[in-house]
Amino acid sequence: MFVVSKLLNGAQSNGILSYNVTLNSLIKGSQTMQHTPRVAHLDILRGFLLFMMFLDHAPAFWKQYTFEPLGFVSAAEGFILISAYLVGQKLRSIGSFEAWRAWIVKRSKKLYIVHLITLLFVYTVINWLSQLTPAFEVFTYGLMDGGALAYVSGLVLLYHPPYLDILPTYIMLLMLSVGMIALSRRVGWGVVLALSATVWVASQAGLLTWLAAACDGYVYLRLGIFDIFSWQFLWCAGLFFSIGGYRVAPTLAHPLSWAVMVLALVMYALRVPYSPFMIDPGSYAWLFAKKELGPLRLFNLTLLLYCLFLFLPQLKALSERIAFFRYAGRHSLYLLGLHVTMAMLIDGTTYHYALSSLSVFVLLCVQFALMAWYISWEERRRYM
Repeated sequence: MFVVSKLLNGAQSNGILSYNVTLNSLIKGSQTMQHTPRVAHLDILRGFLLFMMFLDHAPAFWKQYTFEPLGFVSAAEGFILISAYLVGQKLRSIGSFEAWRAWIVKRSKKLYIVHLITLLFVYTVINWLSQLTPAFEVFTYGLMDGGALAYVSGLVLLYHPPYLDILPTYIMLLMLSVGMIALSRRVGWGVVLALSATVWVASQAGLLTWLAAACDGYVYLRLGIFDIFSWQFLWCAGLFFSIGGYRVAPTLAHPLSWAVMVLALVMYALRVPYSPFMIDPGSYAWLFAKKELGPLRLFNLTLLLYCLFLFLPQLKALSERIAFFRYAGRHSLYLLGLHVTMAMLIDGTTYHYALSSLSVFVLLCVQFALMAWYISWEERRRYM
């Protein structure tokens, strides 16, 4: 923890990193929280990342440009990190750990209901459609493979059908937040981060695969494209920076900023399909793996976050001009539940009828129109 203290204090002295609580209180676990209003520009960013994920789920030509458009990082990483940060901000806003824990439980129950509805949609409608056309079988393969065990495991968040993985992952991470914060109040954030990093390292060695094999016959453990043992580290980092009140404020005048931008451009050139420098990781693919959050993927994410903070003032200036994304960010998880049901229908229909990208675009416009209506209705119901 002495090393962590030196690194953080060094970054603070260079003007790159600042925070509004003392380092000692952060390492020991913050006991007093300040009232923090909702962060509009983070809502905008989360709303934008949400719609990037919606585009990624569309079976059309633009997917190769919208999936990981800035390097070896997708919209999901940013969405999860920002969500963790906002959960931490909620604790700072409420000011009471017990009241915050009650809020976590209440929110988890609401999101579980959304997940349950989408899961039952797969169990019934999509399952029925898969018997009519093989275009929908990709969404029910797990049910055919795991049988009754898969149905039960899905209800307890241990089986995630395609497209139904990020919402249950979020619910698990949300509940895990209570343990992380409670432990930080007892032993400090240094220990919590070390434990989280240790679990992430274990996940790189195949912890989830080993558990799935060990539990075979008892539960159908299939978590989709999100290894919870890897992604909890990203969530823990988001909570850490949020609870600690960190403010990253890099400037273009600092040499580190230029080094970071150059490295970010290199990662971009190595990933995007239209770049002459694009690489095929081959046997080193685990370094960039999305499911397990490979080391170089985390490194790429760190570079992009630094670049984001460089231009954060410009994003804040747009907060009042991009109301739709801000409202979408507020209601993102409910929109996600609406999206996954429509995405499965759009995907299956597209493959069954061999629809063109233009037809898919029209279907997406219908989906976005429904979401805009939902956002408008929710805003009037809650704030007017």
